[in-house]
Amino acid sequence: MTDTFNGERNGRPLVDAVTVRLTRINRTRAAVRRARVTRRLVLNLITVLTLVGAALALLGLAGEPETKATPALVLLLAVLAVGGGSAAALMMVFAGRLNGDARVTWVGLAVGWYSLFGVPASTVRGFESWQDPTAAAGVVVVAAVGVVLWGLVLLAPAPPAATRLLVGLAGVVAAAAAASVVWAAVAPAVAVEVGGSRLWWVVVALAWIVGGLVVVARATVERGLGLVVVGAGLAMLGALQAGRSVAAVAEPAPTLAGLRVVALAVVLCGALRVLRRAMLLLDLEQALHEKELRSAEIRLARAAERDHDLRNGLAGLAGATAVLGGGSESGELSRVVAGELRRLECLLQGSANEVDDPDRSYAVRPAIDGLVLLRRSAGMDVRADVEPGVHAVGAPGTLAQVMTNLLSNAERHAPGSPVRIAVVQRGQRVEVRVRDFGPGIAAGREQAVLEPGTRDRRAGGLGLGLHVCRTLLSAEDATIEVLPSDPRSPGCVVVLQLKAGERAGQGNRGGECDGCRTA
Repeated sequence: MTDTFNGERNGRPLVDAVTVRLTRINRTRAAVRRARVTRRLVLNLITVLTLVGAALALLGLAGEPETKATPALVLLLAVLAVGGGSAAALMMVFAGRLNGDARVTWVGLAVGWYSLFGVPASTVRGFESWQDPTAAAGVVVVAAVGVVLWGLVLLAPAPPAATRLLVGLAGVVAAAAAASVVWAAVAPAVAVEVGGSRLWWVVVALAWIVGGLVVVARATVERGLGLVVVGAGLAMLGALQAGRSVAAVAEPAPTLAGLRVVALAVVLCGALRVLRRAMLLLDLEQALHEKELRSAEIRLARAAERDHDLRNGLAGLAGATAVLGGGSESGELSRVVAGELRRLECLLQGSANEVDDPDRSYAVRPAIDGLVLLRRSAGMDVRADVEPGVHAVGAPGTLAQVMTNLLSNAERHAPGSPVRIAVVQRGQRVEVRVRDFGPGIAAGREQAVLEPGTRDRRAGGLGLGLHVCRTLLSAEDATIEVLPSDPRSPGCVVVLQLKAGERAGQGNRGGECDGCRTA
């Protein structure tokens, strides 16, 4: 004893030292992972800011602020921008739907809005007069919707279903067009002033730059290289807008249009990577599901083998009951055990409740008395008072299974407590009352214990017995109820209400089930 105590005492510092060492190793690994993520984040942000600066530098070399390009060149660059941006938007929306990533979906919608409406609106506005209120109002409204979409990117709410999304986008387009026309008609001077305001366009540009940087930061943490590239392209678009506003480069300037095509090409490359990753993850998930299905098939096959072996064992036990000792009580016990074995075999075959006539009437007393005899032979203090001649409608195997579950519950939750069973017929119903004198059920939990998974962790079990009872009885127009606890009378009372049958005729005996076929 002393040596054992000294060994435990001397070994304790070693255990503590190992624990401290493992804790330090885990902390070091976590710190290394954070340092790597931080390094990648800093490098990615520096790269994006470098691209933004390069875009601004190239824009500054565009030449004269008011230099106009030929309409054919401008329209060609605009078509390329619309096509590339729309393709990137479709890829990202599809990828977001595949992975369930709301942020990717909203980024795709923002890119699509800019490509389909922002680029054409700014191009048309460049060909129109800078003082045209309708063109100015349209461009401002389109830019405002883009800023709202970036807010959705940052908040990342769950996008609606595909049909609702399309209807919503159509509604937004109609509302934007109507707002532009109304604004140009009601306050044309304000529309022209806002459309030419450098502050407004700088705010719009900052929204795109900040949004692109946020996408880059989140993608870096989540190791999504495709989104890093997309964020870089979006930040470049914001930088082009900021440079255009500060340098007063009018649309359509050739350098601005060309750089916009380059930025959207970067976004398209990132969108391709995002879609590829989404499809790879989908393939991986499908492979995992197939693996789980194969494992389930193997488990089912093994379960079928175990059921077959168990049926064979039950058949042997049924034959062995014939060698039970003599005497009337032993003979009755032998008959009841044989009936229970046949009922269990029916359960394994899945036919315990299969009867030719669902309205068949059976005697209640044999089923109750057989189970009472079995439990009493195992040492349980259980007694039954069954009204003579009571018959119920359904399968006797159902009543046997329900009573078996109730007696098992009493044995588990009220060990050593007497159990009393009373069976009476009240009109068209047969009432079976099972009572124990244990701790009972907490007040207000009478309905909860009938639900699957509700159990007493101290007593063990799976919490399925009473739920199974309710399911079996409901198929025969019967009910089960747990009565509220009575402080004056401790214990638990469960009441079954069965459909009464004809008293004439002879029912099944002790737990036997009709319609069973031995495989």
